[in-house]
Amino acid sequence: MESTLTFDPIGNNPVDLGYSFSANRYCHATKNRIEIAYGWPNPQVWVKTPSTGWVQSNHFSADARLNSMEDLRESHGRLYGIAMQGIEQTPHPLSRKQIVQFARLEAILGLMRTFPSAWVDQVGAFRERRWPVLCMLAKIPSLEDLLASNPVLTWALCNYPIFRSGVQQHNSLNVVQHMAQENQHSILAWLGFPGNVTCRRILQRIVPFAATSTQLLGLRQALKDADMEKILSHQKKITAALIEMAVDPCLKLHMTPRIASAIVQSAKFHFSERVIAVLRQVVKNDPNLRPGKAAEQRLLKVIEAQSMDLYDYWMIAESFEFPKEPYPGNEVIVPLRTPFALMEEGLAMRHCVGSYATEVAAGKLYVYAVYSPVRATLCLQYTQGAWTPVEVAGIENQSICTATAAQITQDLYSGGMTNNSHDDLVSTTQSNMTTHLEFT
Repeated sequence: MESTLTFDPIGNNPVDLGYSFSANRYCHATKNRIEIAYGWPNPQVWVKTPSTGWVQSNHFSADARLNSMEDLRESHGRLYGIAMQGIEQTPHPLSRKQIVQFARLEAILGLMRTFPSAWVDQVGAFRERRWPVLCMLAKIPSLEDLLASNPVLTWALCNYPIFRSGVQQHNSLNVVQHMAQENQHSILAWLGFPGNVTCRRILQRIVPFAATSTQLLGLRQALKDADMEKILSHQKKITAALIEMAVDPCLKLHMTPRIASAIVQSAKFHFSERVIAVLRQVVKNDPNLRPGKAAEQRLLKVIEAQSMDLYDYWMIAESFEFPKEPYPGNEVIVPLRTPFALMEEGLAMRHCVGSYATEVAAGKLYVYAVYSPVRATLCLQYTQGAWTPVEVAGIENQSICTATAAQITQDLYSGGMTNNSHDDLVSTTQSNMTTHLEFT
């Protein structure tokens, strides 16, 4: 597939290899695949491979990167800052991989700027399947009112094949356009949720970050229980952790209004996932724990104890920074620069990396969050004057194959080391060290 002989399917403009944005068109072209995404007012995706001509697609490969404009600008600015800091020292301050990342971010930013910024910020708050929502908003004006009133219901409607597997996707625009004319109760019922006022209010209170296909399918099943529906309806905010407890086969038996409120409150400092994990362990380890007042009191004490520990840790972690990272990392290998970031990584990956804070502050270890080619956590150790990898662990400490681990390490090393020496990096931090950073 020669780029000089390839033209896009609508504007008949030439396609160049790499990432680019021009004439309202995002392009990602390799030798084996070309993906074109057109922006507002008529967003659509086209894909071409050596074995096919141009084919319109409902899937956009960059969907996971369609964050809010603020997040996109921050990521773009971080790479731009790296380039500006190093430009006096070398004519090529960015590594080859960082140059690709920079081009991709610029192309995505260009595409997102074609949409109304309010849409991008609202849709960017979701975790997945954002592109279908942007496409439907551009083509169905009435959806904007629904988005303002009930963002999660709007997301579910635009991604209706998740909830109605028997409905064909080829006429999705007509289907969504037809359903958008119905009231919210009718839309809920069509998607398989209880079509009543209570369920509508529950979906209105779900934070967009909690609206994933897995979570909402589980919630749809949980809301068939009238008691669970009543408990959730009294919460001012429905978080991912609360949905997780509502759909867990064991934990949902212990759900009460007081426990639900405590779970929502624990989300104030973004650690409710840790609280849910501890509750699950308590219930699992005590088969004699039966739903009732005694169990409620015990679980409330667990939530309170966990929340207090996490709150104290959070207050310290927010204002404390580790020594400068030995390698700057990149968009997909991100240095964890604070105890707070280290804790969040441990919660996300469900392992004990949060307990490494003291060693990192002392300059003995450094930890990176890895997002590609697999989700993992990379730990470097400083020994005999050099930083060497000691662990690449997946979710729940699952092992990562040797070849992939080697690739991750090589990608990190390819960006070069930071300018400061190890002693300089540590000396600025040791004076501020505190035993309160120890967290287990």
